[in-house]
Amino acid sequence: MTIRYECSECSSVLNIKSEKAGQQGKCPKCNCIFTIPKASQKAEPILTEDDLIDMPLVITPAAVFARESVSAAEDFDPLAVLNSNSGSGRIGAGGGTNEPKPSVSDLMKEHQEKRSREESRRTKQKSQKVNPLLADIETSGSAADAIARSYEKKRGETSDTPRLTRDERRAAEARNAMIRFGAQAGAVLLVFGFFAYGLLSWALSGNTVELVEVTGAVNVRNQPLAGMRIRFTPDRLPNDKDLAGGPSSGKIDASGKFRLLYNPQLAGAIVGKHTITLEDSNRLPQYWPPNFAHVEVTKDGVNNFEFNF
Repeated sequence: MTIRYECSECSSVLNIKSEKAGQQGKCPKCNCIFTIPKASQKAEPILTEDDLIDMPLVITPAAVFARESVSAAEDFDPLAVLNSNSGSGRIGAGGGTNEPKPSVSDLMKEHQEKRSREESRRTKQKSQKVNPLLADIETSGSAADAIARSYEKKRGETSDTPRLTRDERRAAEARNAMIRFGAQAGAVLLVFGFFAYGLLSWALSGNTVELVEVTGAVNVRNQPLAGMRIRFTPDRLPNDKDLAGGPSSGKIDASGKFRLLYNPQLAGAIVGKHTITLEDSNRLPQYWPPNFAHVEVTKDGVNNFEFNF
């Protein structure tokens, strides 16, 4: 059998075991001391915490929120206070009509939602402090691979791009280096080829000297001076640009005749005055009469020289 007792302070209805009648108790919500009445007596306040009933009491929201702060509400144990559907709105100590208290399941659900929101907020704050470049670094592989992957992500490469291993990356870099070297070497060779072609053209042009055909014959005592080589060397004068160039030479044949060549590809001799010398087959100098040592090659005349000694 139970005794129904209404607290005179907070109007909470308590269901107390009948064997506790006559003892002192304390209201679990307002801590009011009262004496537990007998079943036939009118309720008098007093009850201790040790003598609290094992049945739930109806608590009005006005009494709960008037006595408890936000911190106390977080530590509130919903199992200590259960809701009773038999209670209706009552006049609380603060006056006014009280609304029915939420059920235990609602209180627990609200408590869990609050803890979930706090946990989500802490997780979000922690994730914002993580370096985004290192967020997706895989735990497998070497540290060099992890740094390479973070660098690739920083450069904006998409996740669809296949990730290369360290050996594949080195092979790709070597191929790219060879391609760059080939391109640079090709450019250098091309420039060198143009330069060599220009230099060769300038050398073969003979500095653009003016050449004319020169022929003749050499006889000594009416006998041809066969096998000898005759050479015409231009007489260079100071600041004389017209005589820029080299000598011309020709081999005297069996009949004593010769034809001058400026080089193996060009025939003739430079226009101007020349000094004549004679060489044997071994290119050794031979005697040449001084009175025949100087001749002049003209541009418009017939340059055919015959020497009879």
